[in-house]
Amino acid sequence: MVTRVATPGHNGVIEEAIMPEQVASANIGVVGLAVMGSNLARNLASREGNTVAVYNRTYARAVALITEHPEAGFVPSERIEDFVHSRSRRAVASEAGSFSELRNP
Repeated sequence: MVTRVATPGHNGVIEEAIMPEQVASANIGVVGLAVMGSNLARNLASREGNTVAVYNRTYARAVALITEHPEAGFVPSERIEDFVHSRSRRAVASEAGSFSELRNP
């Protein structure tokens, strides 16, 4: 299994890189990137030491967020399974405002 990571490239073109499964680089994740979720992700990313994994049902919203805020260093995932594997810890914040534990299969 691999994780696709979209990053803003030259002239705003989205470039995709493939991350091997063993790379778990985020310490917290946010599911749901509407107004509240994207603001929560940005707030968490601004705190020193945080790398934020982001997932949204529609991947385009995650791409839009990382394009608008490349300084945040988000780790986006296209599939929920990739999102689960992208984090070194298991805490996740949902747009509904709750924190929960996710288990890697």
